[in-house]
Amino acid sequence: MTTLIVAAYGQLQPTPNLLDSSDAEDLYSVFLARSELMRWSNLYESRAPELAQPLWSMEEATLNSDPHDPEIGRAQVGLDVGPAIDATEAASPPTLSEHAIANLDPAGYAYAPHPLERGPPSDPVVAIPPLVQCLDDALRRFGDIDATAFEVSATYMTPERRSQLSPLAGVLNWFNVLAVPPRVGAVATLAADGWDERMAVQTFTFIQRAKFGLYSFGGIVRAPKDDAAGEEMFGIEWVSADTGVAVSLAEWSPAAVGWLIATLFDAVRAHHPATRHLSVRVTRRVA
Repeated sequence: MTTLIVAAYGQLQPTPNLLDSSDAEDLYSVFLARSELMRWSNLYESRAPELAQPLWSMEEATLNSDPHDPEIGRAQVGLDVGPAIDATEAASPPTLSEHAIANLDPAGYAYAPHPLERGPPSDPVVAIPPLVQCLDDALRRFGDIDATAFEVSATYMTPERRSQLSPLAGVLNWFNVLAVPPRVGAVATLAADGWDERMAVQTFTFIQRAKFGLYSFGGIVRAPKDDAAGEEMFGIEWVSADTGVAVSLAEWSPAAVGWLIATLFDAVRAHHPATRHLSVRVTRRVA
């Protein structure tokens, strides 16, 4: 099952008249309410089958209570939300082996389908922009946040070489709000399983050649350890590159960062489709 984890880093300043994170109204319920309102998510089964398939199913969301940890909060979702399939009807009828037919042995079935299966999972590239936006929206219900970085990690992805770059490029007009928009500097870093520095550089080089209007990609830079993608996870051996790519964004917002992270995911999946675990972190640069 493909899982996405999104985390925001920076500072949260509690504000009067907003939600208290110590109350029962925690980040999980706020994140779920927001994602259901936007029809991005549900708990697992669709509450309204006639609606479009959601992008994810809710798994977890927590605020960080450690004042010394730069992480503000995170959410975890599952992407296996395809329509339910009754495998007992969809599959071919079970067949019997010759031995079983001769002996009428009920244990001789060559195939016994699970009664419930699911269709294809959501594409991580499609789910990432609304996922980053949803976390930011939910966190702001608890106070003012100054997010200095966002990171999205995907685990157990299915191989995919199909690119989502065309639909991603189609929404760039959202950022065309000013004749000469202000520029915000950032650094993007990657981590994956079974990688080496050369594969990360290949991805950055491809991105540098692409033209994305208000986004511009600069040179490959050394990334401090605190900016490296690939947080520690049980059972996953991340290979983090100690380099990143400099990026100039039209604005520092969850929409802009989510688009950038999705584009980097797309580049990796298009060029290294066997990648199962991938993490991308974008950190704002302060002049």
